Amino acid sequence: MISSITGISVPSITEEDLESKAQQRKILQYLYELNDKISHMLRNIDTENLTPELSKKISSAASPKDIEAAVSSQKASLISFKAAADREREALADKIITSASETKEELSKKLYESEEGIRSIVSRDFIARSEFDSYTLETLSSIEQLANGINILVSKCENIITDDSNATLGQYLAKLQTSYSFTADGLVIGQSDSPFKLYLKKDMIAITCGEDDNNEPIVIAYFSANGLEISSIERVRFGNMKFIPEANGSISFAVSG
Repeated sequence: MISSITGISVPSITEEDLESKAQQRKILQYLYELNDKISHMLRNIDTENLTPELSKKISSAASPKDIEAAVSSQKASLISFKAAADREREALADKIITSASETKEELSKKLYESEEGIRSIVSRDFIARSEFDSYTLETLSSIEQLANGINILVSKCENIITDDSNATLGQYLAKLQTSYSFTADGLVIGQSDSPFKLYLKKDMIAITCGEDDNNEPIVIAYFSANGLEISSIERVRFGNMKFIPEANGSISFAVSG
């Protein structure tokens, strides 16, 4: 539930805290839980996990603009939490690398052939071990060539593994994948932690967000030869010129210094 984390604040961390094994494990566990919870909620905001404020607005027949503003505010709050968690995670990883008594790096290259096509993989594994933890970073790129297209995948996976017997070993910390799919129809670009995708086709450039009930991508904006269409917009700005949608359906124009 979104409301279950609105009161969570990022713990204050000092240099002395990072020297304590107990504090390190506490911080690590906090980041695991916060990262997983926020990532899930950002992708699953619906009528079942709205904040009390947003639920109240909907039940009192608030205008679509008010509801949209409340949802945007909630998403911004969650993004802020996730950004803070990412910063704390990076600080802990840097601490492990800096104090590491052993580091290891391996590069591997593989080529596979199948009935459908050819796939090549290049990966790099980096490990840093200290007296209290180990940090692992795996980066990988894959190119798959098929008769009807080319698929490219670039991934990054980070793990912090603790030696504490009371903790879960090898607990997942962060993983990100970016994909590029080329076909005769065009190019599709997406990331594993985002519902947005970019489509480059011969007659348009489109941005989609999620899929409909028929598993078709939902287009939220596109450029074509004769125009630009955006399904929902909060503001448009060109240099110091700003266009602001109003509640009555009109658009205000402003020039900022």
